[in-house]
Amino acid sequence: NHLWDCQTISWLFSEYPYFRQASNIGAAGNLIYVLSESTADYILILGDDDYLDECYIRKAIDLIKSDNTITCILPAFKGIDEAGNIIPGSGRDLNRPEVSWPSGFNNLYTNSVRAHQLSGILIKNIDIREAIVKAKINNLYPQIFVTSFACLNGKTIHLPQFPVLVTQNRKKDWSYDNIGLLGDVFENYSKLGLSQLKRYKCEKRFTKLQSWRILHDKKKPFKQIANIFAISFHKNTSVPGHLMFPFYLSALWLGHVIKAKIHRRK
Repeated sequence: NHLWDCQTISWLFSEYPYFRQASNIGAAGNLIYVLSESTADYILILGDDDYLDECYIRKAIDLIKSDNTITCILPAFKGIDEAGNIIPGSGRDLNRPEVSWPSGFNNLYTNSVRAHQLSGILIKNIDIREAIVKAKINNLYPQIFVTSFACLNGKTIHLPQFPVLVTQNRKKDWSYDNIGLLGDVFENYSKLGLSQLKRYKCEKRFTKLQSWRILHDKKKPFKQIANIFAISFHKNTSVPGHLMFPFYLSALWLGHVIKAKIHRRK
């Protein structure tokens, strides 16, 4: 199989426009810009140091040609180091079967968390630019908003057979705050017109699956409690989240501590 990175894709489609910003306009600003310039029916998001399997691209093209109700395709991923070597134990959704979901909240609830990793996300360009501009999205995870919007408005395919290779190293600085940018993540849910309860369900699922963002230091309980209350009362957290996160996240953190102690004893 051949691996495609940004440079390869730019060369293969060199007859199409290529844009480079004069200054850093941010993740959301960049996404809005390319959406405004695109005339294609679909867009595909790719980080500059990640690699797509050619088979993933061909399979995705076959799917959207055969079914115009598909609005989103999501891949699995594996982590690689700077030399291109697979990082043992890294990745998500590996060796899972291909699955599809009809439009609606269950689709969003299941799949929006997968959009934390942006490379390989394929989205149907249906009023997405208008939606993201109207919502005034301005955070580091605009792909969660556009993926969620697509999940609400059409079929989603999870295509894990050909994982994206994602470069992972310690040189990247995403400026994670004390709550692991969960406030940025939650902003996307707050702008989708969901009920407070549905927002909380999405927030809870995302936080559970990526609890490392705020519960990473088991030896500093006061720091963890401070992080828990910080996300519980963040402006982008839902009303049920304000009420329930102190209890839910405290229980989740205590569970991590107990498991770690049991593991050490073994």
